[in-house]
Amino acid sequence: MKLVKTAGPRGEVPEPIVAAVAQTLVRSGIQRFSLSAAADEAGVSRGTIYNWFGGKKEAIDVAVGFIAGAFIELFAGAVSAK
Repeated sequence: MKLVKTAGPRGEVPEPIVAAVAQTLVRSGIQRFSLSAAADEAGVSRGTIYNWFGGKKEAIDVAVGFIAGAFIELFAGAVSAK
């Protein structure tokens, strides 16, 4: 399982958890984002999300980085194909 580096308590978070947090962020936006909704999306408890990220700010920061990285990979693939 691929791990994503974070500044959270554990230092690394499994990519499926990060992807679920990112999906929640995309769906709800920064203002309405909640760790409870992210936990529901990931299929884990809210406490588990806190254990991985340490708080809402870190979860959002990691999710934004994950989304940006996915965009860059997609864009790089499109550019290299041309």
